Amino acid sequence: LLAVAVAGGVLTKGLIGVVFPVAVLGLTVAYTRSWGQARKISWQPAFFLAVLLSAPWFVLISLKHPYFPYFFFVREHLERFLTTVHHREAPFYFFVPVVLAGFLPWSVYLPKLWMSAFEHRGIAMKRDPVLALLVLWSLFVLVFFSFSQSKLVGYILPILPALALWCGRAFAESLEEPETPSWVQWGVLALVLFHSGALCVLKLPCAAPLFQDPAAAAFRAHGDTLSLILGLNVFILVGVWGMRQSVAALGGMMMAQVLLLSTLATLATDLDPYMSNKGLARVLSLRAKPEERVVSYGVSYENVLQSLPFYAKRRVAVFGDAGELSTGRDQAPEDADWFSAEPTASDALSKMPTGTWVITNEEYLKGLTQKGLAEDLEPVTHEGKLLLLHKVP
Repeated sequence: LLAVAVAGGVLTKGLIGVVFPVAVLGLTVAYTRSWGQARKISWQPAFFLAVLLSAPWFVLISLKHPYFPYFFFVREHLERFLTTVHHREAPFYFFVPVVLAGFLPWSVYLPKLWMSAFEHRGIAMKRDPVLALLVLWSLFVLVFFSFSQSKLVGYILPILPALALWCGRAFAESLEEPETPSWVQWGVLALVLFHSGALCVLKLPCAAPLFQDPAAAAFRAHGDTLSLILGLNVFILVGVWGMRQSVAALGGMMMAQVLLLSTLATLATDLDPYMSNKGLARVLSLRAKPEERVVSYGVSYENVLQSLPFYAKRRVAVFGDAGELSTGRDQAPEDADWFSAEPTASDALSKMPTGTWVITNEEYLKGLTQKGLAEDLEPVTHEGKLLLLHKVP
């Protein structure tokens, strides 16, 4: 099962699919000195099974596209990790708040878990290989991506299963104790303060400057349901805090989590215009003729428009920074007219025929207007921060 999972990880996310399990298992065996147990594992069959499942695709794609090995193993792994070539840089501590927010409400217990694992020089981990596995799993993923020069929120997802098992294990132990541990009570109290603070930020007028971004402002404008749930969660958590029982704390936190996540899921539709291209794709599907070209001008294709070709079921020309599409552009000179670099993008757009559909934003449209290139661009609709224009005679 481990070999199958590693093969799947390699096929979906590259070498990280094998680096994480091998590194974490290796560190756990070394730290707990479980060499005897490690020798009982059938490493060779697992290795060959993982290679058998993952290697054929890499061989076939490399035969069809000889530049793929360099692009995949060097550019998308080494350069992405060691350099800022993809412009995804962030501070070293970037993933700490990401983990704390992403693991709510249980992240209130992470400080206690870390301190307990490493007290007395980590003797608990040396005696308990399972605990050592969960701690080293969490620590390795966090440290590894913190050193990466390319950081995205989704990178840290592999840490969440380990934290969930680790936190669940600690709660299971607390349920067996005759008295509720103080750390359980302090965690519930921290959540009461968190929900109260979030409610104040969402509703108090003095917090309005925190929602200057249009997406955040739209979310706040439709946040009445969320405010109600935050208030209800405060009521629930204060009640379970007063019971001073681990079972009550666990049940109350689970209830608060379900209520909060389900409410956020319903409010997420308010962010669709800012996070999805489905609305623009719907307009294009209804109005754009098959022979009319769709052009993204200036706006980042890789950050803003990646879902547009999927929903619109048509190719999109990129006039501006090609970003992560640059390698494909350089390897397909026959498709050069689908790309235009930033210095010549406006000239290339002006030469596009009547009927061209242009997706841009207010900033880039202002630049086109100043150059006198926007006179024949008729506004059609807007979605979030994006504008859809149609080139007319």
